[in-house]
Amino acid sequence: MMTLDEYLCIGETITLGDHTFTPDEIVAFAKKFDPQPFHLSEETAKGSVFGALCASGWQTAPNWMKYNLKTGFSLNVGQWDGEGPEPQFGPALGIQNLKWLKPVYAGETVTYT
Repeated sequence: MMTLDEYLCIGETITLGDHTFTPDEIVAFAKKFDPQPFHLSEETAKGSVFGALCASGWQTAPNWMKYNLKTGFSLNVGQWDGEGPEPQFGPALGIQNLKWLKPVYAGETVTYT
């Protein structure tokens, strides 16, 4: 019988997918959600602390969620055979210890795991 840890793949590293952040995508996201100069213009970003156009951290997070859900569905996580009803997933309960360790520059590809 499956445990909840097995169902959630606790302890396993799973590659979820790769995403390349294009300049147009970065600027479009920034205009809507994070209009800081280093996200809005390649030219303006050159004079910023980052030195080049980079994605908002808030842009990288929902991409992780997109790939996480896509991969989860393709792994058939719905095949629950543990005790009780199948676990249900919904809104996140909160974010703890979120850190952006380095910028994601235009043209860079992030591999989500």
